Amino acid sequence: MGASEDLIDALVADLRQLRHDVGQPSFRELEIHARKVGNHLPASTASDAVRGRRLPKLTVVIAFVLACRHYAEEFKIPVPAKAREMYSWQEAHEKATLTLTAPLREDQVDALPRADHQPPRPHHGKHFWMPERQRCLYLLIGSGEVPGLGPILAPRDCKFMAAALQNTAPWMSVSMLINPTNQEAHKAVCHTLTERSELVVVHVVGHGFLNESARLSLPLRDSQEDNLLQTTLDLEGLLAQASHHSRERAVILIVDTGYAGSAIPQVPPGLEHWYVLAATGPRGHAYEWGGPAGRGSFTGVLAQLLQDGIPNCPYPMVTVIDLAQAAREIVLRRTSDYGINSQQVVTWSGSESIEALGLAYNRPT
Repeated sequence: MGASEDLIDALVADLRQLRHDVGQPSFRELEIHARKVGNHLPASTASDAVRGRRLPKLTVVIAFVLACRHYAEEFKIPVPAKAREMYSWQEAHEKATLTLTAPLREDQVDALPRADHQPPRPHHGKHFWMPERQRCLYLLIGSGEVPGLGPILAPRDCKFMAAALQNTAPWMSVSMLINPTNQEAHKAVCHTLTERSELVVVHVVGHGFLNESARLSLPLRDSQEDNLLQTTLDLEGLLAQASHHSRERAVILIVDTGYAGSAIPQVPPGLEHWYVLAATGPRGHAYEWGGPAGRGSFTGVLAQLLQDGIPNCPYPMVTVIDLAQAAREIVLRRTSDYGINSQQVVTWSGSESIEALGLAYNRPT
């Protein structure tokens, strides 16, 4: 039996054990209790999930666990600790998923699927420069303290990024939230997106989580495992909000979390100029390497590139695509050095209306 079969069998066995521990509810009962907490879990799907024929989808695993938990709470059955550890279920599913795909070779990385709207490489004479003296907003949200998860270096790397922007893009109006609550984060995002500006950048750093609807969200300081839809920052909804308040401006979403590639949407209606930069592919983890001065995350890499400049850049300013490509090369090198699966690949997408969006002055070494 291979590693993938072992991990799938272990995950399925844990689901069967959880169902047993809460009193062996029928699959029909699980369907009903899943519906009570806002999930869709047909009885046949719940049955298939514990038969072990194949790896169940993550949404099925989460719906199954939450249904068992709700069933136990309603019938006054002691809730097993395993039913409260939603992050551990996601981690187990991720490990099983990764074993189903052979690690990519270096020459295979460029063949990874990209979003449909990949911006073309800038050509000399065709620029979309943002006016330096116009109002440009940059919102940094760093979530390093989340219940049930270990601390990460998000707050520190956000400070590095803010300092780099101050040196290379002094016209940017930078605001930073460190370990905010859900209400604080939503308020800051809404305020930023409704301000009059030529450019808006929303940059989030932290643990990524695929919630019950398989939408990428950012767990925050007050996030609740049994109410993730209401207590996490919906990253996939950010561009939809930006579209509503576009006012003919450019919007950039930078996502430095696990599963960051899941935040790359289809072109938002009404938003003409936009980019999404993601630290990883849709199934990749976001790692911290503990590099020089601690700049070991994707955000730290971006900050270092802005601070040091990008060699051989043909323009006086670093464009969004130049920054993404340079960061991708560094991340690939570091993940390779640490023997990490190449699913952690910086990826990006954007509107075809922008060929070269200047983000900051280039300071080549």
